[in-house]
Amino acid sequence: MPTRLLLLLIFVTGCAARPKPFAPWQPGGSVRAQLAERRAAVLDYLRAYREAEAYAADADGRPLSVFRDDQGRRCPMAELMFRSGHGELVDQLVAADNAERLARIVDGPVAAWMATSGLTRDEINIIQGLPEGPMELYGLAAQERDDGEAAALAAAERHRDVVALRDAMTTRLRGAEEQLRAEFETGVTAALLALPFDLPAEFAAAY
Repeated sequence: MPTRLLLLLIFVTGCAARPKPFAPWQPGGSVRAQLAERRAAVLDYLRAYREAEAYAADADGRPLSVFRDDQGRRCPMAELMFRSGHGELVDQLVAADNAERLARIVDGPVAAWMATSGLTRDEINIIQGLPEGPMELYGLAAQERDDGEAAALAAAERHRDVVALRDAMTTRLRGAEEQLRAEFETGVTAALLALPFDLPAEFAAAY
């Protein structure tokens, strides 16, 4: 195969694989159509993230519930923001509190992104993962438990199978994606009903 043709194929393949950022919010456009377009995009981002399995993780490879780990790998929701063209939001979250729960954020640019993402807050919680539950799945920081329980959990965690934990993460994300795709229209309607009336005008330029 000629070198120029090979380079062209590589370029085209790379462009096809590159995620397409959100189009700027159009205040005069159909709100529902824009939410539906963004919902479809974030579900595609989520599938690509799951298939790549580049999860935020600790030094041993156990998934962590942080927006970005020490190696620059992002959590599911941080990945969706990044792929949508808003890596600056991930930087803000990491700087403020790398383990923050998005459910607690009710104003500002991150809240605006969530409101116009086509996802509901409940769905965002599903994707981010619960702070409760198995420490090894959600990366609950040891200091959030009392010392005795934290020590016991840490000891047990060290003996867990990292591969099994990552498989569990993949299974969780696959289930979330399938659920959100199955409930696509219902989710768009819920996101539309939850959208503040003044949000599009306030954040149209950026989100």
